[in-house]
Formats: sequence, structure tokens, C-alpha cells
Amino acid sequence: MKKYKGLLISFEGIDGSGKSSVIKNIYEELKNNYEVEITREPGGNNVVSEKIRDILLNNKVEPETEAYLFAASRNEHTKKYIIPALKDGKIILCDRYLDSSLVYQGIGRKIGYKKVEKLNDFGINGFRPNFVFYLDINPDISFQRTKNDGRSNNVLDDEAYLMKNKIYEGFNLLAKKNRKNHIVVDASKPLDEVIRNVLDKLKKIIEEHYENK
Repeated sequence: MKKYKGLLISFEGIDGSGKSSVIKNIYEELKNNYEVEITREPGGNNVVSEKIRDILLNNKVEPETEAYLFAASRNEHTKKYIIPALKDGKIILCDRYLDSSLVYQGIGRKIGYKKVEKLNDFGINGFRPNFVFYLDINPDISFQRTKNDGRSNNVLDDEAYLMKNKIYEGFNLLAKKNRKNHIVVDASKPLDEVIRNVLDKLKKIIEEHYENK
């Protein structure tokens, strides 16, 4: 992966793992000392990607179509927003990135891990986050959380529930396969403890990264 002045940190995990809450709190902790921004996938800070997100969340499509749409959204998001921001030296906190496609479409949808990886690499030229924080939580606990928080489900949420065990196994597989840049965090702990754990590790990463620039 080409090195940029900034850092892309993605957060992965099954629905209900607490990614969005962790990211928001991490952002609040970092924003006074660093140029930091939040984005998400599918969608993100890009008009085309957001339109694709709307299609994905509100329409049931074929597994292969879903994989292509995620890859297309990621291509636009990466080239028009993420890479320019990294060139400017910013820290980007991204709610989901490539791992989610590898797990949900590659493993959950049974398209094949390698096929989905190849499809995405065509668009983003092998681009990867600097580090991935994987929020590890038992799927039964996580989906109980989503049930209790009262949020309305979209098409992807409904499908994810049916594949929850495959998805959980997939995320664990990726974390073990990519130990160098995947950081596993026990997301079953109280939220403030999870946030502190992530923040402590992330601050070390940031300090080391910018000291070497």
C-alpha cells in the first residue's frame, strides 16, 4: 500500500458491536489535537457513494449485484474522498471498509472471499486501511442490543441477522489472518471501557505515525 501523510483507521464488526458509538467518542477525544474526520461505508462523504448506499439499504438485490455495488461505492469513496484527505495528512475514522465486503458478500453470501477481494482491488488498486479495529462480540449479544435500541431495520440489517454466525466467523478469520494491522477489542465490555481501550491503542499508533513523518 502506498504511504500517505495521514491515517485511515477502519472499524469493523457485526451489527450491534458498538462501532458508531466508539467512533463518535474517539472523534471527540482527538479533534482538538488532530485533523480528524468521520466517514462510513457504504456511502461516506461522496455524493455517488451515498446514492449507491440508498439503493443497497432499500432494495433487495442479487448477491453479485450487491458485491458490485459495494465495490463501486468504495471506489468513488476512496478515490474522491479518502485518498485526498490522507494526502492532506488527516486521520480518517471509517465505519466499515473492505473487511465488511469480504465477510458479508464473500463469506456470508458465499460468493467467495478471493472473488470479492479481486473485485474490490480492481477499483481501489490494493488500497487498505493502515489499521483495523475489530470490535469482537458474540452475535447473540450484539443482535439483542440492536433489538433493544429500537432502531428500524433496513434490507442489509435483515439479511445480516440471518447470516450472523457466518459473519462473526468471517470477521474472526480476517483478524487472525491479518494480525499485523488488525486490532481485536472485546466489545462485550461496557462502552466507556471499550472506548478507552481503543483510544489508548489508537493514540500510540498516531504518535508513532506522525513522529516518523
